[in-house]
Amino acid sequence: MVRRLAFDTESGAFHSLDLINAWFTIPAQIDLDDWYLMHNAPDGRVASIRPGRLPTEQKAGLSVRSTESFDRENRGAQLNLLERHFADVGWEAPRLVRAARNASDFYLESMGQVRLDRWSRGRVVLLGDAGYCPSPLTGLGTSLALVGA
Repeated sequence: MVRRLAFDTESGAFHSLDLINAWFTIPAQIDLDDWYLMHNAPDGRVASIRPGRLPTEQKAGLSVRSTESFDRENRGAQLNLLERHFADVGWEAPRLVRAARNASDFYLESMGQVRLDRWSRGRVVLLGDAGYCPSPLTGLGTSLALVGA
């Protein structure tokens, strides 16, 4: 939002990482022993489960390397995309894909980086994730903000 308000345009600033991620909450059905479990499959597919805030829930993720576009308003099409990509993946992936259909907090998005020619305009300065996040997957936004400041 700040970038949009302070800078004239973001057209051409988004650079896709060719990665689609889905996140959602599932009922706790396996003992994670407080671990974040990930299953890597061929073709850049990852299924993951981590502990949730409550003992009865777990957080699931499905990621796939893909350049496919998808309709952000059509949850059914998004779920079909995941089903196609994870149809032959074992481990807990089939259960996760099924659970995504009923998740009230299901969210699917493509990953990318915003690259701007400048990080300041007048008295507005973009730091950390807002200015030069390497990827939402790095978890380095605060570190980058401190170094950038």
